[in-house]
Amino acid sequence: MLSIGCVTSTGMVLEADYRFDEPMFRHRIRLLDPQGQTIADWDAVLGGDHEDWPASPPVQEISRERIGDRDCLLGVGRAGKSHWSISVETLPPLDATDPTAALASDTSASVKPFPLGSGLRFDIACRCPKAPGWLGSTYRTDAAGRITLAPGEHCKTAWCGTRMLRIEPREMPTQWPGTVRWRYTLIAE
Repeated sequence: MLSIGCVTSTGMVLEADYRFDEPMFRHRIRLLDPQGQTIADWDAVLGGDHEDWPASPPVQEISRERIGDRDCLLGVGRAGKSHWSISVETLPPLDATDPTAALASDTSASVKPFPLGSGLRFDIACRCPKAPGWLGSTYRTDAAGRITLAPGEHCKTAWCGTRMLRIEPREMPTQWPGTVRWRYTLIAE
């Protein structure tokens, strides 16, 4: 399992973990309290391994890399005749001079050692030979507003019922083959 996360100014941990679930990696975003207990989560909906347009990006390979002074996860995958790439990075604290940031550095032994941060940014692209049936990221969630999408991102959202959230690209290429990209940032309360 690979994970990336950040400790918020309130001492909460926002974490994305990727675990291999044959034939691809499944991911989940969790909000942990300072004692390491999960208090909210978003679980990615994947779909089958033979779908041309799965409910979430089909990541088959993923690695942790250091870019500048931040950790990130980089992944690639394939479904049908399309190819996906994904990056997940931690965002720096909104205000590093905030005196409450000291809370975040005092984490218990049960909480993973992540850097101070304000959220997780997902940047996803899919190279498609033809117009897709559907592209995006789908999550099952019970976060009750404790994990939210940052405003102003390059995506649109749609709730399917009360617990299923679909995040979709805002724009599609004007010709095919083409590359579709969507980005979103998750932040904790």
